[in-house]
Order: sequence, then C-alpha cells, then structure tokens
Amino acid sequence: NGKAKGLYQFTEKVETGDYNRVKIGDEGFLLEVDQLSRIDFDDISFWTEKKLLFVVKDPDLESGSSELEKIKSYVIQTENVLYGDEFDDPNTGYSKYIDIDSFVDWYLINEISKNNDAIFFSSVYMNYVQGGKLKMGPIWDFDLAFGNVDYSSANDSEGFWIKDNLWYKRMFEDPYFIDLARERLGHYYNHLDELLLKIDSYQEYLAKGQQKNFALYPGLLDPAVYVWPVPYRFDNYNAYVQQLKLWLEDRMIWLKASL
Repeated sequence: NGKAKGLYQFTEKVETGDYNRVKIGDEGFLLEVDQLSRIDFDDISFWTEKKLLFVVKDPDLESGSSELEKIKSYVIQTENVLYGDEFDDPNTGYSKYIDIDSFVDWYLINEISKNNDAIFFSSVYMNYVQGGKLKMGPIWDFDLAFGNVDYSSANDSEGFWIKDNLWYKRMFEDPYFIDLARERLGHYYNHLDELLLKIDSYQEYLAKGQQKNFALYPGLLDPAVYVWPVPYRFDNYNAYVQQLKLWLEDRMIWLKASL
C-alpha cells in the first residue's frame, strides 16, 4: 500500500511438488520430527522407540491406514537397525535404509550453523519414496542459528551441537560415517572465503533498505533494549554483520580441528 514496514524475508514453505519442491511423487512421504506440544490435534503422527515424534506432512493420510503403517514401519525398522548390534554392517546395517550423503550434508549445514532446533526438536524434515531410502531434508528454519540465541550454548562458536544427539550420536560410532563427514566438512572449509563474500554481498544489497528499517525500529540498534533472543547488542548494522562473519569463521576453524 506504499507504506514502509521495514525489511522482511519471504520464502517458500516446505511442500511437495515437481518444481523447486520436495519431489516425492505418488509413492513418497514428507516427514517432520516435532514435539507433541507443537502439533495440531488432527496431525497424523507416530512415535519411535527412541521417543521421536514423526508427523506425516504429505500425503494426507488417515489414522490406521495401510499407507501410514508402511512409513511408520520403515522408519521404526530404520531406527531399530541403527541401534542394533551390527548397525555398521555395509550390507545389512543402517546404510541399507538411509541415504547417507543426505544425512551427512544435513548434519554439516546444521552443525556449522549450530542451528538450535536441529537437535531433532523441530523443523527436522525427512523424505522417503517407497523402494528407495530415507533421506534427510530439506533444511529449514535458521532463525536460531549462527549464534543468534541467548538461552542455550548454541550461541557459542565452539562445541558440537548436533553430533551428540539421538540418531547422529549413533552414526558417529561408524568410522565410515565419520570419514564422510570429515571429507565433506573439508569442502565447506575450503570454501569459507566464498561464504564470507556472500555475506558481504547481502550486506551491500541491503545497504539502503537497512537504513529505513532501523529508522522505523530504532530499538533494534539500542544496546539497552532487549530483543529476544539476540545474545549481543550493537548500535550499528555493520557491527552485526561483522559479528556474523567472525562467528562463522571461528565456528569453521573449530569444527575443522575437532571433527
């Protein structure tokens, strides 16, 4: 309506489809790991033995249906094999049931960013097409990432966040998975300069917009005003950008030395 409201980010929701969507076709399922207190009363969901709550986001299923039983059985079987005695067997172990590359990439993106909710708390998506393997993704929800949280240690650029939780803790007992994660981390580490330059390009793109944004909301640049859940406060936009770059650089250096 011609009235400035500040800077907002618009993005597509996680949905299934053929174009720039999660491609699962007619034989697939889109799942989300969530918490009981967060789901709607009519959501179709199931629990695993490790007390993970999976919500079926797509397709629309009915409780007790054969299709629900198919995906439920596959996920539970995957978890049971993962925690079985021969979980790392290359032929009969967990790699028979999951797409390891997708699990490695999802892990590293969320571990590098230290995404607070990615410890299988919420917005953790998986997808499965019958006849294939369970895949992680798409990645989603990074508002509480890159140090932008003040109520957990996820704001610290050091320390593992995803690695010691639930399924991933078990996977990191497999030397093959460790080798893949280290190799893939090397790729991201070797492209750190490009990531930092990407932040610079966004800063330049927002150069004029951020001025009007902070004029509309001056409290965002007042260190005395608390803004949830920001752990640090600056009086200028550039300082926030530099904090992000410093955090990311420190994070990558720590992970490269520690993983």
